[in-house]
Amino acid sequence: MAVSPKIIRKKRPFNRFDSSVIEELAKSARLTSYMKGQDIFSRGQNDDYEIFLVMGAIELVTSDNRSEIIDTSERKAEYAISSMKPRQYTAKAAKHDTCICWIHEKILNHVLKKHNLSLHSSPDSDMVPVNSFRNALPSGQYS
Repeated sequence: MAVSPKIIRKKRPFNRFDSSVIEELAKSARLTSYMKGQDIFSRGQNDDYEIFLVMGAIELVTSDNRSEIIDTSERKAEYAISSMKPRQYTAKAAKHDTCICWIHEKILNHVLKKHNLSLHSSPDSDMVPVNSFRNALPSGQYS
């Protein structure tokens, strides 16, 4: 499914990039819909994508079965979901018609380099959200 540049523009840090960058990312991104309970990715998975929640909600589950639900109405949904690789959580759709935007890291890095940008180029960068769920995990749980 094609990705509208408006979807990319709503996600951080892309919300501060020029339209040309957003449009280029949107052309290479893909959308996937999931039904409630369907797996999106698994803990330990080592893929090459940045994943963004577009519609619905996801449940992130730790190795000890603790979970957190992230809904599109929350600020956390503006950021990539479980960016660390290998994946630190298992993610499942928590609502029917949950929609995920996938952006391949190689394409993302190519576009950023081409436009002389960085995900962390601004001193007031908001790339890393406060995630109380992750901070509550025992040390070493996600390293």
